[in-house]
Amino acid sequence: MKVPTDAYLWAQSTFGQCNLGDPRRSARLIDYAARQVQCPDSSIVASCKGDSAAMEGAYRFLRNPAVNPNDIDAGVYASTVQQCEGRAVLLVIQDTTSVEVAHKPLRQKLAQPGSPTGFVVHTALAVDGRSGIPIGVLEQSRWIRPRGKADPDRTYQDKESFKWEAASNLVHERLGEQSRSAITVCDREADLYEYLEFLIRQEHRFVIRSSDNRRLPGGLRLWDEMAKMKLVGYRQITIGQRGPYYDTYGDKRAGRPKRDAKFEVRAARISISRPGSNKSGNETLSINAIYVREIDVEEGQEPLEWRLFTTEPIDTIEQASTDISYYEKRWLIEEFHKSWKTGCRVETRPFQDLDNVERFLSITMSIGVRLLQLKACAEEDGSQSCERLLSPEEWQCLYSISENKPPPDAPPTIAWAQKAIARLAGWNDSKGTGRIGWQTMWQGWAIFQNHLVGWRAAKRNQPAHFYGS
Repeated sequence: MKVPTDAYLWAQSTFGQCNLGDPRRSARLIDYAARQVQCPDSSIVASCKGDSAAMEGAYRFLRNPAVNPNDIDAGVYASTVQQCEGRAVLLVIQDTTSVEVAHKPLRQKLAQPGSPTGFVVHTALAVDGRSGIPIGVLEQSRWIRPRGKADPDRTYQDKESFKWEAASNLVHERLGEQSRSAITVCDREADLYEYLEFLIRQEHRFVIRSSDNRRLPGGLRLWDEMAKMKLVGYRQITIGQRGPYYDTYGDKRAGRPKRDAKFEVRAARISISRPGSNKSGNETLSINAIYVREIDVEEGQEPLEWRLFTTEPIDTIEQASTDISYYEKRWLIEEFHKSWKTGCRVETRPFQDLDNVERFLSITMSIGVRLLQLKACAEEDGSQSCERLLSPEEWQCLYSISENKPPPDAPPTIAWAQKAIARLAGWNDSKGTGRIGWQTMWQGWAIFQNHLVGWRAAKRNQPAHFYGS
């Protein structure tokens, strides 16, 4: 996958299909997005770099009530659908996050127990199933939770949990024929009987992690039966390094070092029973199940395990391993939300109106994807030419400033380019892991863009041979 490195080419390809009712608004959107993507964490003023007309135009655009955020979204979705064409396997990864607002009076107005002081955001991210490179956003819904207690007698369609089905419907409608190659991937929150029933009825492909120890016909329990399923083989999985963090419930989780772990893989087709709280739908659902459990763990260490539901084949270790690999890519949507929220500082922007906040979110969600793409492309195959990521002018500039000598005739590798960009942000492989975080990548990228401006200015006044052109 080739990521457009030129900011204006990227903005044009991403937002060029947005119909905002006036071509001048569309032109302003592209101009502002191109400026903001070059320095994602900068203020609007800083992103315009002293251009007062661009700054005034950006503020007027974000405050314009005639600009509907849904119209921006629609153009982004259309662009993503085009980029999905021809993919052998397309993962549609869904997850939910929240976006807090920074303006204090607005926060106080929205404050209520159990709800974020801002938007609840549900995203469907398209990812290439083979390479693991993010493609773009296919759906994102944003809403403010209504005040007061929810009606206990509301229907499934009126519950917040209906977001999974609503997103799947919209994604498959947008993809059309391409939906045949799409596989929905979700974490445990999506383990809803109604949602599983919907996916099976609509013949949508999926891999969803099981959350509940469900009832099975005959009074059996799901997790007990999964442990007895047919052993189809073993799989080696590299468990990534993770620092300590706080989970969704505010509990601190310990960090872990990187390690290679061995897992046993069990799989079978099973039937799950309809929950007692569900008064409609089928009595049972027949579904493929995979149980992945770490073995040979050190004493005192908790073994890792996944319980997955899927529509994909599970008869051999190769088939089950492929299904597991799809779920392993689910973390990308968490990285996207982190890249978007932190990389673009969306929760620190002091907009005083929710509509203005949402317009900014509509624009920057694509910037969040691009930040993640830059890192993913660099990690897909480090031995490839860096021209897969950088133009000749860009890598020649990067080489000159990082190596302090004229660039060679042949482009270096993409692994070299990744490290050179990271070093601009102060990265040093002190632990010898070679691991570069996405924050380091986008910080280095922003610094590199500033160098590139100076390089282009200097190049106009120097002999061409000095720059390898």
